[in-house]
Amino acid sequence: MMEKEHDYSRCQICGRKLKNPQYRRSGIGPKCKQKQSKEPDEKVVQLKLF
Repeated sequence: MMEKEHDYSRCQICGRKLKNPQYRRSGIGPKCKQKQSKEPDEKVVQLKLF
């Protein structure tokens, strides 16, 4: 019999299973989304320092 592998979509960055419909639509998990939102700010700050 076929296993239901696609009950959960997976995060495009880390590959974790996504259960929340909000994250399933975007394809990015909550932890990766937080990392992405923090990274640009840090880069902008570094650019301003130089």
